[in-house]
Amino acid sequence: MKILHTADFHLQTAEGPRWQALEEVVKEARNREVDYLTIAGDLFDSDADAEALRPRIRDLFRKAPFQTLVIPGNHDARSYSAGFYFGEGVRLLADQNWLENLIELPEAVLIGVPFAELGARELHHRLRALDEALPDDRPRILLYHGELLDASFDRGAFGPEETGRYMPSRLSFFREAGFDYVLAGHFHSNFDVRALGPGGFFVYPGSPAAVTRREVGVRKAALIEVGQEPREVPLETFHYQRIQVRLDAFREEKPLDRVRKALDSADPAARLLLEVSGTIRGSEAELAEALRELLGADAPEPAFTFRDVSRLVSHPVYELFEHELDQLENERDDFDVRDKARIREMVLRAMSEAAL
Repeated sequence: MKILHTADFHLQTAEGPRWQALEEVVKEARNREVDYLTIAGDLFDSDADAEALRPRIRDLFRKAPFQTLVIPGNHDARSYSAGFYFGEGVRLLADQNWLENLIELPEAVLIGVPFAELGARELHHRLRALDEALPDDRPRILLYHGELLDASFDRGAFGPEETGRYMPSRLSFFREAGFDYVLAGHFHSNFDVRALGPGGFFVYPGSPAAVTRREVGVRKAALIEVGQEPREVPLETFHYQRIQVRLDAFREEKPLDRVRKALDSADPAARLLLEVSGTIRGSEAELAEALRELLGADAPEPAFTFRDVSRLVSHPVYELFEHELDQLENERDDFDVRDKARIREMVLRAMSEAAL
């Protein structure tokens, strides 16, 4: 049995990067000849978006050669009322009586746990009760949307959420309930797999298209083949790429050329998050203006922390330091040029703080 797993599209319209990501995932599911496409919550950004997009979803999944299984997330928890039709081959696992969401197959049993306002203790209790009701003769696969407490995730990793916990869990909850795979949603930042025990896995695929600037790097889905570790499936979808350039006022290469070289090597499909730090000898304002022009008007706001050190390097104290540093370099065969750069940086920072 083969599953392509994803979550957290946060669809708002039937166009743009998020809808294109859904089309890309459907294409991947077709190409890889999976049996199931699983979507672990937040297919829609809101219940109103689900209402508007339901007809388009039907059309997208029409005649798909696989079945699509969907659970509600915290953003679309009330989007799947009884009687709503999302298309051929789309099954909603939205019943709060979890056993109603059970799918028994020859190779495995699969069950959906829709999002609800449950604390960790109540979730743990209900999973233990579920363990007693499930058959023991096949691998167990669970769809879940919520926050894993075992990991120290930055709050921004869950998208633009309000503060609070969303159906919090621990790996031990699923391990004790005998699950072999937990196919999860809610964590946006990146593909993340954690061991549940011997042969068991908890997987967050990450958002299939970046929703916020915190979601950096090529987006992915997860390919599950029962009995094997989940595998990454890179997606050709909207994503951010962070480009970090550290300038050195003592290098011959011009700052603008150094940044241009870094941008030339970037993924042409990515939206770039440029961060330029270090030191220059020249106008900070002119360099900032040239860099913004290089990026283009539609680029996200870059982060500039570089400093002009022209005044500092012409100070008598610094000139004496540079003389001593050159002597040290000449006297020692093992002197590393990287050490020279670090020492310079520390001295310049100290002189700046001392307002010399």
